This record gives sequence, structure tokens and C-alpha cells, in this order.
Amino acid sequence: MPDTPKPSNLLDAWLAIEALQPQTFVKQEAILKDEVPRRGRQKPAKVPARLRVEFDISSGVMPWDTTVGDRQSIGLADDDKIRWYLPIAFIRMKPATEMLVAGFEPEGPEREVASGVSILAMVPFDEKGFPVTSGLILSSFGWACGMVLAGSLDELHRYNEVEEELRREIADTLVETAEDGLQIPTSVKAFKKCMAKAMEVLRLPKDILERPRVAIRVIGDTEKDPVDIINSFYLRDLYRVKAATADDCMGAALQAYLAQALPSAKKDVLNDQTVLEELLAPRNFPLARWPAPMPTKLVTLQQAAVNAATKDLADGGLLAVNGPPGTGKTTLLRDIVAAVICERADRMAEFSHPERAFEEKDIVADGGYRSRVSALDPRLRGFGMVVASSNNGAVRNVSAELPRADAVSSELDLKFFAGTADNIHGRRNSCWGLIAAVLGNQKNRSDFIEEAWWHSDWGLEKYLGAITRGRSKKEGEEPPAIVAAEDPPANKRAAMERWKQARLEYRESRTKVGLMIRMREQFRIALSSSAEAHQAASRAQSDWEAASLRSEAAKATYSAAERALAAAGQALEDARLMLDGHTALKPHAFFQLLGMGRKWRLIQEQKLEQMGVAVSDRKNAEVERLAAEERARQAEADAQAAVSVLEKKQTELKALQEVEAEAQLECSGVHIGSEFWNGSHEEIHVASPWMDEKFTAARDRMFVAAINLHRASLMRQPGH
Repeated sequence: MPDTPKPSNLLDAWLAIEALQPQTFVKQEAILKDEVPRRGRQKPAKVPARLRVEFDISSGVMPWDTTVGDRQSIGLADDDKIRWYLPIAFIRMKPATEMLVAGFEPEGPEREVASGVSILAMVPFDEKGFPVTSGLILSSFGWACGMVLAGSLDELHRYNEVEEELRREIADTLVETAEDGLQIPTSVKAFKKCMAKAMEVLRLPKDILERPRVAIRVIGDTEKDPVDIINSFYLRDLYRVKAATADDCMGAALQAYLAQALPSAKKDVLNDQTVLEELLAPRNFPLARWPAPMPTKLVTLQQAAVNAATKDLADGGLLAVNGPPGTGKTTLLRDIVAAVICERADRMAEFSHPERAFEEKDIVADGGYRSRVSALDPRLRGFGMVVASSNNGAVRNVSAELPRADAVSSELDLKFFAGTADNIHGRRNSCWGLIAAVLGNQKNRSDFIEEAWWHSDWGLEKYLGAITRGRSKKEGEEPPAIVAAEDPPANKRAAMERWKQARLEYRESRTKVGLMIRMREQFRIALSSSAEAHQAASRAQSDWEAASLRSEAAKATYSAAERALAAAGQALEDARLMLDGHTALKPHAFFQLLGMGRKWRLIQEQKLEQMGVAVSDRKNAEVERLAAEERARQAEADAQAAVSVLEKKQTELKALQEVEAEAQLECSGVHIGSEFWNGSHEEIHVASPWMDEKFTAARDRMFVAAINLHRASLMRQPGH
């Protein structure tokens, strides 16, 4: 295994690359597109919120001194605010990049030619022309250009460290004072001084820069930057990540991403049946699935990926799912969305009252303005999903597809502020619910807030207002469309009743799906154990038969030993009688003198020898009988043990067969067992294991119950 790279080295390289990533425009005039007047919470605006104006530094006049800066000329209300944003200079991308790569990259057809311009720095001014020096925006690309041209490549990761000092040094030149020491609006002279200072501190040659020809006037929300992106939005986050690595505060996902927690071994789900079967175990299925129109179901590897994501990432981490276009990655993502929604509903159902999921807090905004807000309970945080990609079109497609009516089954009563979603997406009856939106840039986010919250007919503010303020209306006045379509509770008490009912239905649905998962898990165990159980029962039968044969043989041997012992006993008794009889025939001493005693003694010795042999045979027969008796006893014990094992294995097999029989009735469809793995590659990978009709329908209803619980939880007062 290769050496683990140091996180700081990886992040330094990444920071250097991001510092050299500017936001470019075809020309200066393209930094802001023409805007039509915005509604602003349904109140028509008289002038565009953001306007690009001409700015000619050689004219000697600053923008706020022209007619476009005159409140009376443009007809502003007293509470309208103006803020100006002036670019200090623009970087000409073609000569700048040619200088950058001249010493590092040879000429060739593979080289991409840069074009257009990039903002070097931009400064906000108030209505009268006083600079807001703390709001100066500085281009990391401009700084990085100067560092590269100065030969300081090894310092490119330090932009975040030097940014504040550079901004202060440049912005201070815009502050002018009169003879009496009071600050005055920035003049053309001070602005030119600022331009020169920027070139100096950033060490940039004059021939790669352009003087500004445009400025931006912002009316209304002056806290937002007028241009979405000047620098890479990764820069600040990467610097925070680097700080976390230095403090040893890396989470599981970051450790995995930076190769600091590599898996001990790779698992090949295509070729390792054990790994794939484990991933597809019913116990690893999320409770809910995306209720796609039938017969759409996840196939084997899609379901394995979803199960792996919800199982392995429960406590954080990183999971990559790769596949060419059209292989079902978005389809897979929908089921992960469903799993996340269901998990959040689990946490939501823990609250006896939805308002207890909030904690009231007072905050102080810029300018000392105080506001009371409701902070969401930590248990309900972290369930949002961000879809990001280098391909903006792909992200838009995913975000736009999830709410579409044809993305869910028409057989389900699934609605979640569908009219509001229709309004956001611009087509009537096109959506089932307000579940996702195309966000990203500032305009998209602002448009979403306007349409989803403030819209006069479909804004959620109107729905919640009907709950908290009642549905009272003026005579002849029609209620907002969202109130007519969504039928909000008449008051907070009615809303609470809906919440209780939604929570009860969610819990019942969860219990039902949980039982179905447990049944299918038992079925899986039965299927995976069935072949082994058959083999074990067969082995037990053979062992019992062999033990029975050994027992019978041992019993026969014991019987033979008993007969041999009896025969030896009888032979001993006969030898004793013969010896006793011959002893009785011992000749008198007189006859022994005549020579008759010698013959008797010879016969007596024979009888004694026969008696000794009989005694020995009797002892040997007794030993053999005892041994045969022990063997018979042990063989009988072995046979009884074999019977017990056989009965146990037969009981286990019968139980598995009963589970299989019951599950076959309850769980039709594809099951993972020996028959599944004996199929062809195509049959295995186009199947939808365990997803029988009943289980699929129950998981669909689980998703509906989770959505209904989210809907019922919406009873907070507008503005909170």
C-alpha cells in the first residue's frame, strides 16, 4: 500500500489551484445582466434592484455624483438604501495567463487559451460615496498572478492568511479627509491612488490590467454582494478544513476523502457473492423507498449501493457510486433521498409537540437590530442534501426531476404543497411536492424565497398564516390559492390534531415495514441455511445408522463373550471334577512301592495342567466379556447421541422448511438463495431481490407517511 499523504500537503496543493481559479466575464459590461424590476415580497419595485452603470474614471466624476445616483431622479422611497460597487481594475485573462504559463508550459495544441476579463478587486460605497472598507472583495487570482510572476510558487496556498492585510492596505487608500480632519466621499484622485496601490501590493504589471468602465448600483438589500462569485467558493472552506486537520478534528468523511482512513481491504461486489449477499440482506434495506411508478424498482447493484450508503454512512463517511450515463445513478439517488426523509421523520416523531423542536433565541444583527428567531433542535439538523457537480445541467436535472408528478406513482395520494412547487417550476399540475429546488447562485436562491415563501397565492407564509391568524377574510375576497388547495387546519388546535394523527400513522407504518423486514430476514437466513441444514440432517442420519450398526455389532460381540465365559466356566468345572476324581484314585503307599504311583503322578500332572489352562481361559473370558460389555455400552451411548443429533437436525430443518413455506406465501418474487446465485449474470443483475409487491407497497406508504408527518409539523408562526 502506498504511503499515506499528509493532509496539509494535499490541502496546500488544492488551495494553490483554487487561488488560480478566477470568475471570468466576456467583457466588463457582462459582470451584471440587465434585470427587470423585482417584486420584493409581492410589492412592485419601481427600479431594478441591481443596475450596471457606466463609469469613466477619466471624466473626473464618481457615479454617486451623476443622475443615476440622485434619489429624486430615480424616485426612491425614504426607506430605500443605495449602495455602490466599484471595480478597482480588471485583469485581462489572455496576457495574464500567457505570462503565468510562459516558464512552465510549452506551446501546443492542447493548451487552452484564456479570454475575457476578471475582477481584480471591488469596493462597496454608501449612497454618498463613503467607502465601506471592510467590504472590499479581492481577487485571489490577481494575488496569485503576482506571486507566480515573482517566483513564489510555494506560497500560493497562503491567500487566506494574507487576504485581510492586503484588503486593508488597498482599502485604506480610499479614505479621504478634509482639512478639518473629517472624512469626505472618495474622489477620483483617491480612487486612482487605490488602483495604483493594488498594482503595487499585488505586484502586477500594468499591461495585464484594464481600467474599470462599469459600476454597479444596488437598491434594497445592500448586504449582498452584487456579483455572485469572484473567487473560488472552495477557498475559505478549504482553509477551514486545513485548520481542522491541524487540530486533529477531521470527521469520517474528511478522513476518507483525504486518504487518511483507507479500508483495510477491497470488497468486490461483482465477484464476491458473500459481500453482495450481505449488502442485500433485508435487514439492511431502508424503511422507505422512493415511490416510483411501477414497475420501476432498483436492481441488484443499485439496491446494494443504497443499502451500503445508509448502513456504512450512518455515522459519517464517504461512498462513491460510479457509472456511465443512463445506468441509474439518479434513480439510486432518489431512494437515498427517501431514506433520509424517513430518518428525519423518525427524529421528528420523537417530539410530543412539533413546536418543541424549536428553541427561541434572540439575535443581534448588523447595526444593532434585534430579532427573535426559532433555532431548530440539533436532532433535526443535518438531513438536508446538496447535489453538486461540475456539470450544472446535471444538477439542475436532478433538482428539477425530484418534484415532478411523473417521478412518483399516481396511485399514491402523495401531495406536499404541489401548487407551490408548480408555481416555482412554472407549470401547472407538473409537480407532486415541494421537495427540491434549483438553488446555487444568488438569483436562484432569491427567486426560490420569493416564490416559495412570499408569493401572494402560493407562498407558504399564507398557509401558515391561515393556521396562526385564522382564515378570516374581507367580504368578497378570495383566499390565497394555497389555502384553498391545501386546506390548512383552522387553528393551532386543529393543527395539533393533524400532527397526532400523522405521527400515529407514521409509527404504524414503521412497525408494519419493520415486521416485513424481519420476516424477509428470517426467510433469507432460512434460504441460506437450508442447503446446509439438509446436509447436516443427512450426515446425522448416516452417523446414526453407522452408530446403530456398531451398537448391534458390539451387542453381538458381548453375547459371544458371555457364551465364551460360560463355556470357560464349564470347562473349569469339568477340569476340577476330573482333577478331584483322579486325586481320589491316588494309590496306597504299599502300591506305590510296587511302582504304581509313578503312572498316577503323570496323569495327576496332566490333570493339574488342564486345570490351570481352564482357570486361565476362565479369567481371559471374563476380561473379554467385561471389555465387550463396555464396548456395547459405549456403542449404545453413541447410538443414542446420534439419535439426539438426528432429531435436532430434523427439527431445525423442519423449522426452516416451515419458515420457507410461510415466507413463500407472504413474500413472492425474487429471493436470494442457491437458486438465485445459480442464475446467469444477467438474471442476477436485472433482478430486484426481496422487492415483492407487498413489501414495495409498504415501503412506498412509509415514504408517504414520512412526508405527511413533515407536512403536519408545519404550524409555526410566519417569520419564525
